[in-house]
Amino acid sequence: MTTMEVWGIGLGIIGAFGVIPVFVAGITKLGELLTNSHLSYVWRMNSLGWAIIKPRYDQRMARIEDVIATQKIRDFFQRKKIRFIDRDDRDPAPDGLNLICICGPKANKVSSELAPQFPLSWEICVDSAGTPFLLDHKTKANIYAPNGQPVHFALLAKVSEKTGNRNFIFCWGLGGTATIGAAQMLFDPVLLTAIRKRKPKQDFAAIVAVPFTSFDTIGTPMLYALRKGPDVYRSVP
Repeated sequence: MTTMEVWGIGLGIIGAFGVIPVFVAGITKLGELLTNSHLSYVWRMNSLGWAIIKPRYDQRMARIEDVIATQKIRDFFQRKKIRFIDRDDRDPAPDGLNLICICGPKANKVSSELAPQFPLSWEICVDSAGTPFLLDHKTKANIYAPNGQPVHFALLAKVSEKTGNRNFIFCWGLGGTATIGAAQMLFDPVLLTAIRKRKPKQDFAAIVAVPFTSFDTIGTPMLYALRKGPDVYRSVP
């Protein structure tokens, strides 16, 4: 083997190793594009910014879990450079922005105002013993979190204004830990991929199962049930 052939082999090996970082960078970039494609479904569906509406933290209904859920969404928006503001539910809801409502109609004034306009097929109810559950208007079943297990349920939904361009997202936990899990699930690729399997701008409603070990320490939220399009809304006689 001549000296020139040895140099040629050496340069070929160096060139191959030089391609590897470029290849890895390309794969990483493709992953980011796919992730952003999923995220764009919820967060860049129109040119409007977002307002996070949380219960006022006072002697009334709000709990620290609602503050944690709000902060998870704030952190995400800041990382992704998505325009947003946050407001207490007792302040006037801003016009011209998409809304994210933290906590259900019982605790969040804006949620209680919007709920009658968007009658979801799952509804948060409380039984005679004071235990919250989800009433399934489609199947007439009452859905409770597993008895004796450290799991809470949350109702997570995206609904669209019928007469305008705004969208509303509901993060309604049956317990405070579930509200945190619902907020976290908003950015979960499994949920976003499941939503995008059909029309990209469909409304959806989901039940999220949230395992927990303490009031502010949760495991990985899991998609328990999902409905899209017309199935999101219950039939009103």
